[in-house]
Amino acid sequence: MEFEYGEEGEGVEDEGADWSAVVVPAALHTRLREAAELYSVTELESCFGELERLGEERLAGHLRGLRRRHDIEAILAVLQEMNHE
Repeated sequence: MEFEYGEEGEGVEDEGADWSAVVVPAALHTRLREAAELYSVTELESCFGELERLGEERLAGHLRGLRRRHDIEAILAVLQEMNHE
């Protein structure tokens, strides 16, 4: 029996990346942080979709990979590195 849970290694290749140059709208940043703090998977996925629409596919993929690993602390750490306008 074999199980597959999404893209193998998704988000892992960006471990240790510098996200400080990423700037997202303040409202989206707040929604991401609140969703992570509340462990709201549905809201996180909605925010990841918004990031992709803003052209931040790499960041969205990284955060999605962390979410799939249930690493909310790492998501919050990435959000702390990011800038918001």
